[in-house]
Amino acid sequence: MAPCSPTWVPRLAMRSLPVTQGQGGLQAIVPVRALNEVLRSLTDEPGDVEVRLSPKQARFTTPRGVSVVTRLIEGQYPNYRRVVPSEGRIRLTMQTAAALQALRRAILVARHCSYRLEVRTLEDKLVMKAESSTEGSAYEEIELIREGDDIEVALNSRFLIDVLSALDEPGFTIEFTDAMRPCVVR
Repeated sequence: MAPCSPTWVPRLAMRSLPVTQGQGGLQAIVPVRALNEVLRSLTDEPGDVEVRLSPKQARFTTPRGVSVVTRLIEGQYPNYRRVVPSEGRIRLTMQTAAALQALRRAILVARHCSYRLEVRTLEDKLVMKAESSTEGSAYEEIELIREGDDIEVALNSRFLIDVLSALDEPGFTIEFTDAMRPCVVR
């Protein structure tokens, strides 16, 4: 296993949702902190979040009447279609709950090493390994359906946990073009 080294890895997330009532069109980049505040103010109460956009601000009003107002980020959203592959030649399909449980165990070790997690396929299993000079090592295996070649890659376990925690589906697929290119979770 390679020694841990601090690395910066960009991540992008995109979610499209239907608009039930709207007028005109406007693109906006909303700060993640504002969206997290909206999320924290939501309850199990039914209803939609009202979103009002102006050229420099966004206002979110929850069904309970809680409003969050934020300035929009200026500039253009990165052209993700140029950097994110549209389809990978290696597809790994697995159960969300099993992968999330294994990741949560492995992150106990990986957090001491920039959340680095070595991942490789072994027949019909995904093998996850993390090592730390102070915490020891973690080894996890989960079942998967693999389409394409075997792969071995290092991933940020925290990013994977963020993605899997947001999924409402029982299963998901990670697509790779190769070990040195971005992967896509669907």
